[in-house]
Amino acid sequence: PGAHLELDDVHRFTDPRYAELSLLMRTGQRPGEVFDDLLSRGQIIVHHSEVERLAALGDFAGIDGLLATSSARHDDPAIALARLDRRLLAAELESASAARDLAAFEAARQESLLAENMVSEWEARAARTQLRQAEAALDVATLRHERARIPAPFAGVVTERYVELGQLISPGMPVARVVDPSVLKLECSVSDRDVALLEKGKRADVQFGVDGPRSQGRVHWVGLEADPMSGKFPVEIRVDNPDLALRPGVMGRALLLKARHENVISIPRDAVLQRGGGPAAFVVQDGRAVERDLELGADQGLMVVVTRGLSAGERLVVRGQRELVAGGPVNVTETTERPDGSLAGDPAEFGAAASAGGGGR
Repeated sequence: PGAHLELDDVHRFTDPRYAELSLLMRTGQRPGEVFDDLLSRGQIIVHHSEVERLAALGDFAGIDGLLATSSARHDDPAIALARLDRRLLAAELESASAARDLAAFEAARQESLLAENMVSEWEARAARTQLRQAEAALDVATLRHERARIPAPFAGVVTERYVELGQLISPGMPVARVVDPSVLKLECSVSDRDVALLEKGKRADVQFGVDGPRSQGRVHWVGLEADPMSGKFPVEIRVDNPDLALRPGVMGRALLLKARHENVISIPRDAVLQRGGGPAAFVVQDGRAVERDLELGADQGLMVVVTRGLSAGERLVVRGQRELVAGGPVNVTETTERPDGSLAGDPAEFGAAASAGGGGR
């Protein structure tokens, strides 16, 4: 009962209608009438879309992270992937530029006056310091303005966009995925036995998909450390794709020439028999089977090089050899001149598998 309240200031409404509205807002009475009246006064703004609301919120709160524009798919690195709302930053940049110009003018004026001994050295130095400060402020404003633009790191195609116009983005948030389809990268791995044969620039024949197109590539990078899980070394092969005929994202298989063996004898691996004394094969001489002990060299696909045991021009048995015995009669029903031992009626895949990767014979 003994307490009392002292008011330092008393505010009176000059607008009787607004005083009435204020009282209605406090009591919660007639909300529809209050809303319509405040809307007509411009004290309530209705935004017809989320984009408009976010843009207005950014202007009010000084937020420069609102995505204002987003470019379409393009192949020009000079075009921005996304551009933030830079109106406030542009104003800051213009202000900093004007301040720098004024500081430069003042510094030049002070230097002229100093030359005529009309100002002190301290005043001229203060003008020079203010100029450096204005230049630093301009650099900061320029950097802030430029960082609100997100350029593509390289010329390519936007394959996926993660943000929409008007969306609020934050640092580190991805906005788009850009790929360069003019050069494709094939990631593969090789064993420790083969990695020593690879070097940057080595040619590779690449096939995309199971029955897809073939193209030529080059080894771009060979890993120095083997993968701890597979024990193989990573290899990167790049394939030029200037006409964009090849599509990124598909599986590929690369064939690399490890070594070239010329003027050698190569036979189908299936013609080789494993005996107790080592590999052997049958040749036909005077209608009888003659067994030859072989010494094998490099292999490729279904072919293997014979370094000793056969001579060029001999008739090698490539089918039915497992039923032969040394010195037994041989009834020749089919002959072929193909190095892989295939016949004209054999499936094409047989010959392709036998000669996979190319090579001499």
